[in-house]
Amino acid sequence: GEFNFKKISRCVACHGADGIGKADRYPSLQGLPVDYMMNQLKAFKSGTRKNSDMNVVAKSLAEEDFYMFAYYFNQVR
Repeated sequence: GEFNFKKISRCVACHGADGIGKADRYPSLQGLPVDYMMNQLKAFKSGTRKNSDMNVVAKSLAEEDFYMFAYYFNQVR
């Protein structure tokens, strides 16, 4: 599918357009497995994984978006 860069821009603001976190508190996501990132996003959305920033971000997203983000960061270099 098509990447929605408007949505992805929210991710890259902290995690970097190349998936390298912009500060120590933002983990680098470059090349991480898609399944791993999908599971983390679902955990943030449900609240089983706690992070004040990501809990808010994930709750505002549809689960269909999670694959797009995970695939983007898996592929980006």
